[in-house]
Amino acid sequence: MDFFSFHRQHRLHPGPIQNGSDLATLHYLQQKFSITSFSSISINEALQLGWNDFEDASQMAMAREHGIPYLVTHNDSDFKSTADVTVLSVPALLLKLA
Repeated sequence: MDFFSFHRQHRLHPGPIQNGSDLATLHYLQQKFSITSFSSISINEALQLGWNDFEDASQMAMAREHGIPYLVTHNDSDFKSTADVTVLSVPALLLKLA
């Protein structure tokens, strides 16, 4: 789960992030993944992609800006791989790691 998804899920079910599941998810994400910033470069890149979903375009733009080679998502049909970032579904990632 990326931080966009975590944030959206938390907005749908507001309240303090105190339960063990939320905290465990945040700690896991911080330990396993680099946390990137959303910069003006990312915003411009996302706008230039011209995708219908700005959130999806933003995730791709951040991956490109920070040199992240794979974008893993449950929504792989919403994304288009680029020359420098390959979009993988979760099952495709698991096969690649096997």
